[in-house]
Amino acid sequence: MQFIFVDFKKRLPAALLRLFVFSLLVGTALAQMPAHNAQARDGEPQLILTKSVDDDLTTAKVGDIVFFRIRFACSSLTTDCGDVEIVDALPTNPTPPNNPLFTYVAALSSVPGGFHTTESPAGTLKITKDDHLLLDGSQYDAVIAARVNYETRPLPAIVSNEASGKIKPPGATDWTPPVTSTTPNITIEAPEAKWSLTKSLYSPSIEPTVDTDVTYRLNLCPDTTEGNVALTNITFTDTLPTHPTIAGLRPDFISASNGGTYNSGTGVVTWTIPGPITPPACATRYVTMRFDSTDGWAVGNNLTNTADSTADYTPPSGTCTTPCLSHTGSITHDIDPIVETPTYSKNDVGDPVGIDGTARFTLSLNTNGTNYPANSVVMTDTLTNGELQVVGVTSGTWDVNDHVRATIQYAT
Repeated sequence: MQFIFVDFKKRLPAALLRLFVFSLLVGTALAQMPAHNAQARDGEPQLILTKSVDDDLTTAKVGDIVFFRIRFACSSLTTDCGDVEIVDALPTNPTPPNNPLFTYVAALSSVPGGFHTTESPAGTLKITKDDHLLLDGSQYDAVIAARVNYETRPLPAIVSNEASGKIKPPGATDWTPPVTSTTPNITIEAPEAKWSLTKSLYSPSIEPTVDTDVTYRLNLCPDTTEGNVALTNITFTDTLPTHPTIAGLRPDFISASNGGTYNSGTGVVTWTIPGPITPPACATRYVTMRFDSTDGWAVGNNLTNTADSTADYTPPSGTCTTPCLSHTGSITHDIDPIVETPTYSKNDVGDPVGIDGTARFTLSLNTNGTNYPANSVVMTDTLTNGELQVVGVTSGTWDVNDHVRATIQYAT
């Protein structure tokens, strides 16, 4: 727009004054024409798109799930928006190039009814409408849930996420130019190595005794699922205990789970686990041994069984010297006297008997309160007076027709 300044203190001829007023009116009209054209364009269908992060999240840790919200609407004064396509490419780490920062979590994501999401390639989500018709004035929200990858490096990193959308109005031969929206920056914090090793008695459930198999469990577990690291090149070692008074005496090695190997010279059981083991998963192994009384083990002996673990992980930046992480766990207990206190019960399984019908009963024996193996277990259910007739037995044999009565014998 041009501005013309006139000093009206000076007198102008009438013809020149009329020419000035006419030029001013024409210039004003021309200046207003683009505004009228813009209003006309506003009447055409257009996609309104915004992308945000739920809870206004500005920081996250590896393992966290971030919820990206995409809100889109059709704005038009003339017709519907027609076909619509929303694309969200989850951010990648610039170093190394295209290293995924996030993993799409379909189970926690959502789109409105009548829409569906496809992921191709990994990390690129496309939202489309099933009937290919986005109505004028309609508005929708889609939520993209994404987990920050544990392997993301280097960290910390600052990322943002852009979504784009386009429409193809009815009768149009091509898509409209895409519109975009970008979330505010999110800082992905540096992770820490937070893992612990525990050793516990797995079987029996009470303190063990002599001449019975004893199983111990080694558990390497994350202390937290957020801001933690994944482990690789894991090694477990379990050193069988030595006798408190007999030099060099160790319990009998019985077995080790998952291909663990036993060195009889050192009394060490070893496992190797390539990994990665990613939170919340644990690395778990079992070792079974027997305190043989003929070898000199006796009730009252106090013993300590020790386990160790080493592992590698990728630090926030750079590398670490292998092994990057080590832990020790141990269990100390006495060898207890033999305990045999099984519990037993008989129950029907929800199929009551009427005048006619079939009864189903379950006999149960629980040996959790024992620390010595049973050489023979006999469970007997006796019927009397012929009121019930046996039609089937899932295990064992049947040779009596009497009333229902449970007699359970536990013998060593």
